[in-house]
Amino acid sequence: MVVHHLVLEGSGEEIGRALAEEARRSSAWMPPPADPIRNRARRRWFQQNWPEHHARMKGIANAFSQRVDDDDVDFSSIFGQPIDVACSAAWCSPRTSTDGHARVGRNLDFSTQTVSELMGAPSTMGELPVFFRPFVIETHPRHGYASIVATVGDLTGCLDGINEHGLTVAVLSDDRSPVTCPTMTAQAGLHEMHVLRYLLDRCRSAAEARDALLEAKQYDQYSVAHHLVADENDAFVWERIMHNVERLVEVKDETLCVTNHLLSVDNTASQDQLADPATNDTYLRERTLDQRLAGNQISNDALWAALEAVSADARSDGWNAQRGRTLWHSQYDISSRNVTFEFYLGDRLDGTPRRSAPVSFDLSAGGA
Repeated sequence: MVVHHLVLEGSGEEIGRALAEEARRSSAWMPPPADPIRNRARRRWFQQNWPEHHARMKGIANAFSQRVDDDDVDFSSIFGQPIDVACSAAWCSPRTSTDGHARVGRNLDFSTQTVSELMGAPSTMGELPVFFRPFVIETHPRHGYASIVATVGDLTGCLDGINEHGLTVAVLSDDRSPVTCPTMTAQAGLHEMHVLRYLLDRCRSAAEARDALLEAKQYDQYSVAHHLVADENDAFVWERIMHNVERLVEVKDETLCVTNHLLSVDNTASQDQLADPATNDTYLRERTLDQRLAGNQISNDALWAALEAVSADARSDGWNAQRGRTLWHSQYDISSRNVTFEFYLGDRLDGTPRRSAPVSFDLSAGGA
């Protein structure tokens, strides 16, 4: 993996332009054509309901000397690609912490295959793994909330992140919903990665995020997902079980753990589906996190150890044909407004993962 760190300051339009210029430089990205009727509805929804993102869209259009109201071109995302991440995450309240700091720990699990391999074909010469180029993006807008996010695929969304008020978010694949039928095309409203950025742009707390999610139009573009949302003293998981069924899973104690099954349906995580190792794995990971965290005083190192205990590595290759790995550990110190990452660098000869040294980013340091 080659990790890029961007620090962007200015107006929303200036930040959008900088993101587009980075995507053009690093991957020759161009804004894609769009169905004009849907695209017009999508642009108007952003303009009315998410003006921070609409401003970034203007900057994306400006980077290519185009108008944001050109309905034939989609300026709402940058370098989109299918996202279907496995993952594990946990929130720990300050009352369980040895230093009084609330934290979110997260494993980002995904395939190490190329796009060709994921589609069932051999890799082409020089083709790189689909998630080889993640970005850590800091934005310090002139008007709005500063944030740090980690993303792959769409620079206008994110996979996890934190804003200056301590709101912390993470997206996880939902493998157990009764109905899973992503649109595979853009619609008006928020897709699964935009949900996170929307909350970071507009909300200061988990309470505000609840209201925002219940009010916002949402859809699944690439994969059905659920979201962990937390602040210093509160946390919940947002699950959209079907297109007309939305549920908030509230924290009951001082920790909240989530993997890839529905907590609102399978909240006990007590039964494994023995014929399905992937399903077994999601239940086992949640039980492991619960056992290590619930009712215990949790140090910074203890949370890292819990994440390590549920990480994806070569041991799963027997049933996971996509060669899934934990591509990064992230630990968000909500109280201090910072995040520390360890990134996957490859496997050793014995199959154990090689990781980068911990690297930290701090919102309190301001823009650079």
